[in-house]
Amino acid sequence: MRQIILTTALILGLGYAAQAQTKAGIHFGYGTEIKKAAIGVNAEFGITDKITVAPDFTYYFTEKTEYVKWSLWELNANGHYYFLDQDKFKVFGLAGLNYAQSKVTMDIPFGGLFGMENNSASKGKIGFNLGGGGTYDLTDNIQAFSTLKYTIGSTDQLVIMIGARYIF
Repeated sequence: MRQIILTTALILGLGYAAQAQTKAGIHFGYGTEIKKAAIGVNAEFGITDKITVAPDFTYYFTEKTEYVKWSLWELNANGHYYFLDQDKFKVFGLAGLNYAQSKVTMDIPFGGLFGMENNSASKGKIGFNLGGGGTYDLTDNIQAFSTLKYTIGSTDQLVIMIGARYIF
């Protein structure tokens, strides 16, 4: 009896997952606290008609001076709740987790004389995302989107993103 219930649940789950919409794309953005432009990749996986899981990876453009190079990337795991659905236009709220990794590398001239030829340090922090956004279906397979979120805890900044996704 237990095997029949598990098998039935598995078949229904796989059937539901096959119907769920999957999207993948690219985005461009700007972080207000670090004052840097960004580029990234994202996806969105439908759980229900109103709830999706939306992971993304974002890389902020590197800042380099004569002796110092700074970089930042972040990995986000957000959930979207669609509360407005008007045919091609949709609006969602988002909440999720953020992991940000920053790295500073110093290339000191004549540093080898003092044992400081090339020093680097990196640090990772976890934060929370709160925000919202909207999508617009340009075609049956291409969707434009924008997101405005505030990251609390890791970089404490407001981030705006625009991008496009392919709908599978």
